[in-house]
Amino acid sequence: MVTIKFFASLREEIGKEMVFELMDGTVEVTKNKNPCVAYLDAEKVVMPLIIRNAKPGDRFQPLGVKGSQKLKEFFIDHKIPRFERSKIPLLISGERIVWVVGHRIDECARISDRTKKILKVMLV
Repeated sequence: MVTIKFFASLREEIGKEMVFELMDGTVEVTKNKNPCVAYLDAEKVVMPLIIRNAKPGDRFQPLGVKGSQKLKEFFIDHKIPRFERSKIPLLISGERIVWVVGHRIDECARISDRTKKILKVMLV
């Protein structure tokens, strides 16, 4: 198994860093209970990845949900206070939100039986 790690500093914005680790798809990924870690299908992710805050009108398809949802509605449904929403980073792939960091990944980036490469993203 080959592991490649990349780092992105968010120290000025939120005082944290993101670590990106590319792993072989044969690695067994158990149910993730750590909200600061996301496992994405690396082949479904478009590079370069961008980290940004929410913009008005942002939409994504939360894992396990049919159809897309406005990010604002997601925050309201999950009782995330308005003052905290601007502090939540989003991981963007192409034009899609693939991870609302600390909360939910997008259905399009989920790992499946056909996944060959896994991108592990950690907020540290």
